[in-house]
Amino acid sequence: MTAALWATLTASAAFGQPAGGQPRLPVGYVLDTASPSMNRTGGQKWTPPALGRRYFVHLFSSGRPQYESAVSFFPKPDPHQLERNTHWLRCVGALRGAKGAPGGGVAVYGVVDLLQWEQLTAPEPHPFRVSHPEYFEVDRYGTPGQEADEKYVSLHVPEVRSALLEMVREVGRRFPWLDGLAVRAEWCAQYLRGYSQAQRAAYLRHAALDPMDLTLSDKASEERTRLLDWCRWRQDELTEFVGEVVAAYRAEQPQDRVLAVARGDQYIVDPVRMGCAACDWLAWVRRGFVQGVLLTGRWDDPRLAGAWQVSKRLAAETGKDCVLSPVISPTCRYQRVGVKPQVEALRQQDPGLGDLIFWPEKATDWDDIEHHLGATIVQREKPRAAVPPLAGPNAQTQEAAK
Repeated sequence: MTAALWATLTASAAFGQPAGGQPRLPVGYVLDTASPSMNRTGGQKWTPPALGRRYFVHLFSSGRPQYESAVSFFPKPDPHQLERNTHWLRCVGALRGAKGAPGGGVAVYGVVDLLQWEQLTAPEPHPFRVSHPEYFEVDRYGTPGQEADEKYVSLHVPEVRSALLEMVREVGRRFPWLDGLAVRAEWCAQYLRGYSQAQRAAYLRHAALDPMDLTLSDKASEERTRLLDWCRWRQDELTEFVGEVVAAYRAEQPQDRVLAVARGDQYIVDPVRMGCAACDWLAWVRRGFVQGVLLTGRWDDPRLAGAWQVSKRLAAETGKDCVLSPVISPTCRYQRVGVKPQVEALRQQDPGLGDLIFWPEKATDWDDIEHHLGATIVQREKPRAAVPPLAGPNAQTQEAAK
């Protein structure tokens, strides 16, 4: 799923309280300022009032921290975008209130999307794809995907891995008011992109076998077994990395909850497809890395029939305290789907469906969400005149981001 439309959070009467005394709704929102969709909204501002119970705000997306980071490895976000990010981070912090104090049911999590460094139809390549193409995972033909595809980095590049861990530690220090962290760590789910020099070398050390020598066979054979061994190894490697990420965050915030953002179809697809994304979130639950999972997908797709039910059963079988939440985007990969058919598909599997998490990808998604909830959750402002990019983050922006 591509990233969400950016948003700032305010309330009209007492800041941090639902406007007009309206009760908070049993929903949450995923908000990401780095979305290419947001870049096409013409500078329009969106201010959802405090009607949700949970908010998930991206702090690392598209291969960049979405705040004023001291980690020098990463490219800086656009200064004008940084100014907007700072504004809504301040709003969300005020919405949450003091950590540990009664928050009226509001919880705020920071989201780190660790491996997807270019989103679907990104307006321009990530700077490192030009200067350091070796950082990115590629297919067996040596390409990171079609130009409009998502692009993913290799966790087997030491400088990439260490920079990501340093960023996560920084998030723990810089945003102590968060209720926790939501970790998204997966590779391309549609194709096997695991042929970077870094990953090939790592598997060669592990199994004395170059993945390029494997045959992509779907028939039972020795070749198939070797292919599945590699896919399993990819999942294990990603699990170990997630363990390092969680340890880095909990070194700063040991009491916070950590959640995963993962694919809802991970355990109903072919084992090779499972090895593509390699996001074995059940292993993360079993090992105590995460205490909840946000599951994404187009829930009315027949290919996901039963996926929610299977995921709940498998999570329960771990014996761990793990809460699953379905994530609904009215637009999936730029195709307008709407909310109602997805909610209906989920309720067919689970009549007692709990809180929903909405992940808007474009401006019109808010209309679909409001129609489903029967409430106005977004205050829309008229488009303002385009503001020229700043020469650099001003002192006020930098101070507010601290």
